[in-house]
Amino acid sequence: MDSNGDVAITGATTSTDYPVTDKSSIGTSANALALSELGTEGNSLLFSTLLAGNGSEATQTPSDAGVAFAPNGNVIVASDTTSTNLPVTTGAYQGTFGSGGNVLNGAAEASSNDGFLAVYSSSGTLTYLTYLGIDGYSYTDTGGDQNFESVQVGVTGVAVDLLGQVYIAGFTSQPGTGFPTTNGFQGTYGGGAFDGFLMCFSPKGLGTADLIYSTFLGGSSSDQAFGVAVDGAIPANAYVAGTTQSSNIVNSPTISGYQMTLNGTANGFLAVVSQSSAGVTSLNYGTYFGGSGSDSTLSVVALGENAVYIAGHTTSPNFPTSQTLQSFSGTSDGFVAKFDSTQSGLASLLYSTLLGGRNDAQANGVAATAGGSVFVSGSARRERECWSDCGVQCARVELWQSTRWQPKSAGTEYPDERRDGAA
Repeated sequence: MDSNGDVAITGATTSTDYPVTDKSSIGTSANALALSELGTEGNSLLFSTLLAGNGSEATQTPSDAGVAFAPNGNVIVASDTTSTNLPVTTGAYQGTFGSGGNVLNGAAEASSNDGFLAVYSSSGTLTYLTYLGIDGYSYTDTGGDQNFESVQVGVTGVAVDLLGQVYIAGFTSQPGTGFPTTNGFQGTYGGGAFDGFLMCFSPKGLGTADLIYSTFLGGSSSDQAFGVAVDGAIPANAYVAGTTQSSNIVNSPTISGYQMTLNGTANGFLAVVSQSSAGVTSLNYGTYFGGSGSDSTLSVVALGENAVYIAGHTTSPNFPTSQTLQSFSGTSDGFVAKFDSTQSGLASLLYSTLLGGRNDAQANGVAATAGGSVFVSGSARRERECWSDCGVQCARVELWQSTRWQPKSAGTEYPDERRDGAA
């Protein structure tokens, strides 16, 4: 949402009748990336457009796309793609899909994709589009034959700072030398099925100079970054949230975090990446966040270094809580937590609460106000036991849930608004 209250939404569609305000269409493509900006009342389209090529967009999951407003009103979109013919603009950072190594006869190598960044004007005109240039690698097998190892890329979040610099979070499988590390604090792939990554661009159409920094964020096992936010500092700090199975993903941050060891099979994580005036990065704060089960941090928002909010999903009965609304439900719960990343150790966690019922729940999105109110969205499953005469249980109904919550420090201990609606 921008300062006027206009809202931009993005995602993948297979609908040939998706409402657009221009002449774009899905054509013969497998799907298209849809981008729509709605007015303040939510009942008018300021613009709506589709982006499609000779492959598929948002290929890892339908939610693998991020959207954000720039200070000048431009709308920024980032996602992943198997399309090798997206309309790259003059002066783009990377003009070819995957830097060209993972293209065969004009199409993407099997199981290979790349990320892209697109900038639209406030009227919906595409003004900048670049591939991220994440490639696979060639190797010689034991029989002496040359082969190509495809790369799988997921782009999961995008944020824009006060200068208009764009931050992209995501994950990639082993890219060999096909990942553009620049000014990064981690220049090599850590290991496992995936590593997270963070890239920062200044999309001015200056070619390779558009990339300010790019870094892996991963350890020896599988890691995925699911969200990114920035604060109002100049240069901005980037806040990355995700999930990890690695015991060494948050090694040696400048400020040691709340939890410095991996618990369970997978934990959420929060990493704060700072940059110098020259764009050189460092891991300023890092923490695991989880218990003995499997946990993921799915969303992050930062009002400042001392007010960082994360939301996600946990199956851990011993998930770390402080000033919690409820105890663990026994299956899986959503959670929301607030951190002060200027503090070290236990002092950096300001509060953490679970949100859920007796069945599965997760928190997918979080927003916060300067007054301390927190808005959390996600999903919950409700089991309705409407038995028939033959004893057959009704199907499980999935519900979306939106919660506004104020912690004890704001004077309450309970949700003051909750709405459920059929998904």
